[in-house]
Amino acid sequence: MRPCFVFMREGCEELTRRYPRGTFEWIPFGVDTEVFQSRGEERDIFAYWMGRRYEPLHEALVAYCRERDLEYRFTVGGEITDPVELGRMVARSRYFVVTPPDLDNPERTGGFSPLVMRYFEGLSAGARLLGVRPRSGEFEDLLPDDSILDVAPDGSDLAERLDADRDDPLIGEAVERACALVRAEHSWGRRAEQLYEGMLAHR
Repeated sequence: MRPCFVFMREGCEELTRRYPRGTFEWIPFGVDTEVFQSRGEERDIFAYWMGRRYEPLHEALVAYCRERDLEYRFTVGGEITDPVELGRMVARSRYFVVTPPDLDNPERTGGFSPLVMRYFEGLSAGARLLGVRPRSGEFEDLLPDDSILDVAPDGSDLAERLDADRDDPLIGEAVERACALVRAEHSWGRRAEQLYEGMLAHR
């Protein structure tokens, strides 16, 4: 039986539970490594948040950057239409903010908390992730534990955590390792290989 590949592990598990005679396999989201790549430019943007936002964390980051005269940029959607320009924005950012989609809109996700493309995009461009992990466990299975600066969703510990992170001399190496891993194992090209291998396994 040909498998049905599902990008969200929680969705794959739910389909398997509902349709035990079916064949479902989890294939995570990937990243366009041609768009999201480190371009050797100065990281003159302290933090960048792309797309939907969770307002409490956003407001905490606005206050943090304003008090320290740091540049924080955010786009809601549609402001940057050129993918290359968008990738360059991420490549210029020191921190790339990520949150799971259920944090701000749990109804939209049906209670699922998936690892979405944003996590891969930031790392592929050489930025450090800042934010909240998904509850699905996918992050822990696919990405290095030290590739993200975990903060409370309400931003209550943001200043303390960020100040310590900026002073940590080992963070640069952690970012480089995560970037190399994502580009090698989580590109869309790699996902195509995994899909092909999965199809062959079910012949």
